[in-house]
Amino acid sequence: MKKKSWNRPVQIEIEIGPCKYCGKNMVNTESFVAFADKTKGHYKCMKEDDLKRSKTTNFSDSNLF
Repeated sequence: MKKKSWNRPVQIEIEIGPCKYCGKNMVNTESFVAFADKTKGHYKCMKEDDLKRSKTTNFSDSNLF
């Protein structure tokens, strides 16, 4: 009986559209996140935006007390 071998599928790169944060075109091989409103963004851009938002939020929250 002949041994069956598994063939690795060919990886296809597809443009998935512009980044929500920086506007550059993204490819499916990059790390990215998809949002509920069907927009997409680079993971790195999202993390940077979250850090900016958390710094401004913490500053304004400290003024409330």
